[in-house]
Amino acid sequence: MQHTMYATRPAFPATNMLRPILTTALLAGAAAGATAGLLHLVFVQDILLSAETFETGSEQATSAVLTVRNALTIMIMVMLYCGYGLILVALMAFYGQTGDRIDARRGLLWGVAGFAVVILAPAFSLPAQLPGATETDLATRQIWWMIFVVSAALGIWLLAFGKTPGQWAAAVLVLVVPHLLGPQLPDILTGSAPMELAALFTARSLGVGLLTWLVLGSVAGAIWRREQAEPA
Repeated sequence: MQHTMYATRPAFPATNMLRPILTTALLAGAAAGATAGLLHLVFVQDILLSAETFETGSEQATSAVLTVRNALTIMIMVMLYCGYGLILVALMAFYGQTGDRIDARRGLLWGVAGFAVVILAPAFSLPAQLPGATETDLATRQIWWMIFVVSAALGIWLLAFGKTPGQWAAAVLVLVVPHLLGPQLPDILTGSAPMELAALFTARSLGVGLLTWLVLGSVAGAIWRREQAEPA
């Protein structure tokens, strides 16, 4: 009796790449999101509550309401940074095809770049606003936020991987020009919170963002290296 042998089809390369990307992004995103949420509660939450008091003139919310608000803050942060993690790890995987090793130390550099793109570049012209601050049209802020993020991503990529003076000059232009054309301060500032509170809010928001992106980059780099070291 003749037996027919069937060869097992090898796994599709994209499938082999997708699993470690998802695993790395979700684990690193959860760690970074939890970090962001906790840092927000410790360093930023009281500033927001004070600004809300200045805006409304009423007392702060009850402890039960704050507990729900804090839990939602952490959940949203985890979801947000899982999304950022997917983008970051996908770029790491693409870069890793060149043969350069990705590890926790390299991940820190990727984290700094991510912070510069997503938080620092937009904040240069669109700083975080407290409740009661002089209102800027939300749609306009969103459009310019996207422009600043895309231009920063392109500019940093050209600075990091460009090989000619022309590419580096183009990177500087891409980084600077959007901020020259972007939204300007309103003629009249009518925020209800003191300027000192707004300055502290902006500074701490940037600090929390930096620490969070460092966690995201380093954890993603460490997990990605472990995933790549495991046999397929």
